[in-house]
Amino acid sequence: MNARLGWQLMPGLPGESEESFFSTIRKTLGSKPDMIRIYPTVVFKNTELEKMLLEKKYQPLSLEKGVSMTARALIQLREAGIEILRAGLRSIKDESRIAGGCYHPQFRYMVESEIMRINMDGILSNHLFPEKVLIKVPPSLLQYALGFRKTNIRRLSKEGDRTVLIKPADIPENTIIVENRSYLLRGIL
Repeated sequence: MNARLGWQLMPGLPGESEESFFSTIRKTLGSKPDMIRIYPTVVFKNTELEKMLLEKKYQPLSLEKGVSMTARALIQLREAGIEILRAGLRSIKDESRIAGGCYHPQFRYMVESEIMRINMDGILSNHLFPEKVLIKVPPSLLQYALGFRKTNIRRLSKEGDRTVLIKPADIPENTIIVENRSYLLRGIL
């Protein structure tokens, strides 16, 4: 029988900082697990964490910070060939039980969209793309390229002081084409 090693991580627990979380990621990479699950900490009502939160002894991760940290961690884990089984909790039927922390029913989608934004921003920032930019992606990646509520378009436009359009194109998976009047760039995501 072949055993597989899997880790479960919970960023945002009391006493953990962003720095200590990424130290844990480095240790995780060193142990070479086969698979991983990341569950950012969610505070449920009537728990010790809620008591700490109410007493101002604990500040949970915001959704934005949890998405950002998880996205950056997943990039590193994927580069090491580690299978990502889950990011974020499954949908919770009674969200009124949540007192705080990093929860959203579409957390994984938000993380994958942030990873796509990081990748597209890396390509755009390495080249001068003024004015209007058209980014073409495979149809299967379009939802992640656009981002949750189209945040990637807004952020990429704002960061480069340009207009960014994102469209599907019949191109190979994990490929991106960036073009404007002066440039045509093909990159690998």
